[in-house]
Amino acid sequence: MKVWKKIGSFLAAVLVLAVLFSAVRWWLSPRQVYQRNREELNAAVATILEAESADGLADHDIGMARLVDYLSTRTDPIIDFSTPSLSTLTPYAGLYYSVNGVPVADESGADLVETEDGWTWTGTGDNRGKTWQIEGNWYGYTAWY
Repeated sequence: MKVWKKIGSFLAAVLVLAVLFSAVRWWLSPRQVYQRNREELNAAVATILEAESADGLADHDIGMARLVDYLSTRTDPIIDFSTPSLSTLTPYAGLYYSVNGVPVADESGADLVETEDGWTWTGTGDNRGKTWQIEGNWYGYTAWY
């Protein structure tokens, strides 16, 4: 009987950890970070577009999003924000504002392939990722390098 109690306790602990991990992962997802920080993110985008630069704002935190850069030299410019990662084993994740309102691949030159829930891309080597529309010109992404 003791063995079954130990097994049951172990399985309960694993279940609790799995639920906790899933909840934190959801909380840190690009879509949820955007929902909680929508006003601040849109204000940052307006400031960057007006100044035509992110100088002085790079690495600035907005809620749980960190401004990475204003990639204005791309064919389809974006303002890129990263979101927290749970570990080095999880993919890079974030959200971006597409100035032209179109989805983009995280790696320049990679082609987007439309899927049921967004777009995927494959870059050089084993680089790959996916992007999806959150709202308006806002998109979320995950990328593996």
